[in-house]
Amino acid sequence: MLLFWPRVLVIGDEERYVTQALAFSRGALTMPGSAILYPPTKVAVVSDFPPGTSLLQVPFVWIAGWRGAVLLSLLSLIATTLITRRWLVELGLEPAFSILIPAFFGAMFFGRVAMSDVPSAAAIALSLWALWRAEGGKGNWSFLAGVCSGLTLLFREPNAVLLAPLLIEAMVRRRCAVMPLIAGGALGIAVRLALSTLFFGAPFYVRDSGYGFSLGSLTHSALPFAIILLVMFPLGGVLPFFYRGPRRGAVQWSLALYSLLFLLYEYDSISENGGLKGLILASRYMVPALPLFTLVAADVLPRWYRGLIAPPGWPARALVIAAAAGVAVVAFAVHPAASRQEKGPLAIVRAIYGNTSADIPVITNNKATLKYLSASYGPRRLILRADADSAHILHFQRAYRALSLVLLDRDDSEMFRQDALDNERFLERLRRQCSLRTRYDVQHSGSMRLRIFDVRQCS
Repeated sequence: MLLFWPRVLVIGDEERYVTQALAFSRGALTMPGSAILYPPTKVAVVSDFPPGTSLLQVPFVWIAGWRGAVLLSLLSLIATTLITRRWLVELGLEPAFSILIPAFFGAMFFGRVAMSDVPSAAAIALSLWALWRAEGGKGNWSFLAGVCSGLTLLFREPNAVLLAPLLIEAMVRRRCAVMPLIAGGALGIAVRLALSTLFFGAPFYVRDSGYGFSLGSLTHSALPFAIILLVMFPLGGVLPFFYRGPRRGAVQWSLALYSLLFLLYEYDSISENGGLKGLILASRYMVPALPLFTLVAADVLPRWYRGLIAPPGWPARALVIAAAAGVAVVAFAVHPAASRQEKGPLAIVRAIYGNTSADIPVITNNKATLKYLSASYGPRRLILRADADSAHILHFQRAYRALSLVLLDRDDSEMFRQDALDNERFLERLRRQCSLRTRYDVQHSGSMRLRIFDVRQCS
């Protein structure tokens, strides 16, 4: 990571988290000089995501600027692995199975992306460890388990689905001190409600993702999640059915409900981002569940090995060493590989900021460009192409005398191919209304064409 430090924000959601952390680090809710002029936003902060991730990124932003925000994910990946290892030791299971956490490519990749998935996994690992330690009615550990579980809502709301069956089972079967667990959970939830009120003006504010849940989602989610839960985490989708370890029913319900939640989620990552990118993006949803999947694997796989597939003279330790070596190779290789992929986005960011200015608003197709026009790189005021009609263009051109038009065409998914067609239609309409001068027109990375225009004299 130190040798191949991220140079650019590679995912749109990452841009929201990091820019918000940068604003928080300056004691503000927004970035001066940066705003979406049209359509007006409904919240008074840069990001409408739960604020926990950005708040925890602040110390690292103080140390290393916006590029330091990713340290939270890196340290969270390490913490998730080590907490899970300790948890397995205390359960009498093979601690080497904690290797499965960094072995999961989604965790390895998002460990270098400044988003909420890996911090969620660390918070959940701590919650689970504390919940198991609360066995026998230990009040301090019960309270800690409750606090950590409540605070996971500061990262991602679906974390509640993963933890709820385990918390309910612990209370019903008196595996914990019930009142301290409830008090701790109430405290964690109260922090979430207070921060939602402070930042979003409503205690129960939940970001509208633009997607719902339906059985029809299985047509596009079944195959990607089969690959994620059977290949990327070897047999992960099958292992819970064979789990015979502690709190069997609660563990199985947690993993089943959490997996079902995303199988029914209408977001089609493959259609919107292409095959490989879509698969990697979808894998992040399973990262918070890795401690539980690891527990299940540590219970099931040794039994299978001893009873079914242990070859004569082939010790289990050799498999552990081979697995560790494979993970080490991936752990080092993912960084130079990701760094190579950053070259295209970095060139686009430099082109945009070299051909636009903070004083002139930018009309842009935000589905493709928002992560490149981040306030982390410098202030820009945006007009979203999809929402701006002729009257809006005329209004802003007269108010500011000039506008910039930044269009990024992508052809790596159906959604972006349609977006590129919409760019052409918009450009045709704008040519009839305004005087345009081409400043930049370059093909980037084979599948992306960046065009930048000066927009003047609209009528």
